[in-house]
Amino acid sequence: MGVAAKSVAGDPLLDKHHTDNGECLRFLIYGTKGAIEIDLFRRYIRRFEFTDTRDRLKSKIVETINFPKQEGWKNQWAHNVYGQSIHISQLVAEGKNPDTTALDSFETMRLCFAAETSEQEKRVIKLGEIGTHPIL
Repeated sequence: MGVAAKSVAGDPLLDKHHTDNGECLRFLIYGTKGAIEIDLFRRYIRRFEFTDTRDRLKSKIVETINFPKQEGWKNQWAHNVYGQSIHISQLVAEGKNPDTTALDSFETMRLCFAAETSEQEKRVIKLGEIGTHPIL
């Protein structure tokens, strides 16, 4: 089912995105002890902690960060190219390794290609079907 796109003339974070038409720009990062949810249209980040009970896993919001509309897309929470560039420059200046190894980046791209192929071919794709690292 498709959704009609809205115009993004002007501020793409206008409150018109608060409609209930299924449109969102949200990221979820899960771990074993919690999760982070980032919603760029609604301008918030939430951190969850997980705890095990006898009957189920419980989830609790333990932190919420809101960022103002005036910051738009150029803030530390969304597309922080400025901050990332400074960080990379500091790593280079101090002779430190990047935060992500080349192999991790390669494996991430393999996963993206597998997901894309799965969508195109309408079938489950095993990572072994998508090229392997040439030195492995």
